[in-house]
Amino acid sequence: VVAEPVVRGVERFLLSALRAWLGDKNRKIKVRVFSELLSAMVDPRAMEVIHNYRDDYRNIISVSSNGDLGPEDTLRTLDPRFASLGLNIANHNLSDVFDSEAWRQQTDALAIKPHQCEGCDWWKICKAGRPVHRYSKANGFSNHSLYCSGLKNTYTELAAFVVRNGTPLEELALRLTS
Repeated sequence: VVAEPVVRGVERFLLSALRAWLGDKNRKIKVRVFSELLSAMVDPRAMEVIHNYRDDYRNIISVSSNGDLGPEDTLRTLDPRFASLGLNIANHNLSDVFDSEAWRQQTDALAIKPHQCEGCDWWKICKAGRPVHRYSKANGFSNHSLYCSGLKNTYTELAAFVVRNGTPLEELALRLTS
């Protein structure tokens, strides 16, 4: 469980980093998360990519140094079920990973729209945040990001920047909802 002051601190840092990045005239400086979001807001193809694949860990399998197989490393920290699937490259194959309950849960997480996200203008670009920030033992992945407020502020700031720099608001709204 992450303490509320820590969450708010991360959110403040994210927004201040975004503002510094947007204000910097050196376009050689890339911050991947911001660059991807900005691209999605100005390019319909980038929006589709981010909507369909952002934080999609279904295609990432971790192989530990001892040969143990599991989901993407950040998910392994969430619950012992993700940390150790009991599978190893010496005795198992890829279909064993895909058939595991933990793998099905993380795959299903991408299809879950938490009730807190119903009607949210940012769903297409956010999808409830990264799975590692959505998980709880009580609800699995049926939660919105613990950084929801900060993410919304970030998206709002980026959208305002995009509109100030020539993208019509109607066009942006269409990208976010279609």
